[in-house]
Amino acid sequence: MRTVSPTTAGLLAGADQHGIVVSDLVVLAVKEWTGEAATYAFWTEHDTETITVTSPWTGSSQSYPFVGAGAILDVGETSRTSDLSIRRKSITLSNIHPTVMEMWGKDMRLAQVAVFQAIYDPATRNLIDALLEFVGELNGAPKEVPAAGGEGGIKFDFVSDTRQLTRTNPAKRSDAHQRTRSNDGFHKYIGVAGDWIIPFGQESA
Repeated sequence: MRTVSPTTAGLLAGADQHGIVVSDLVVLAVKEWTGEAATYAFWTEHDTETITVTSPWTGSSQSYPFVGAGAILDVGETSRTSDLSIRRKSITLSNIHPTVMEMWGKDMRLAQVAVFQAIYDPATRNLIDALLEFVGELNGAPKEVPAAGGEGGIKFDFVSDTRQLTRTNPAKRSDAHQRTRSNDGFHKYIGVAGDWIIPFGQESA
């Protein structure tokens, strides 16, 4: 296993003439059945490489051993939008790859995903950077979709984190609920305040 770190040198010079080489990197955050976090990383190359990326969940640099050797069968397109619309992305993983099947045995509910695009210098194959392309969570149960006459796979459908903006707050505006927040008494009189008579421009009786 080799360790690769993104360089910050200006290796993109001349990319418009010579082209660039890219790979897809997928990081999946799942859970053990006991509740502990478990992270798996795959990429579309052949070997296993430890690559440093910027985690979208912590904002800090994180190194993962990205497993290849056919773990990823297909990475769907990512819609290029500049608004807060919900984006969708599908990823198909091998249903016979040992690392994929190890992950498949974990708790996959609401698994988080981060998809990066690794960019290489076409002449040297040195890694230039790993650019974040998509962040989201698993949308429903994965589907097994073996292709006719081909290798079977497990298709995962993901939605972007902007879906969180569509959720409503089920909390009730009550004194009891407010007091769960460090005994906050802001709504102490909410049930009777509407019946209060507030004198205005005259002396109260």
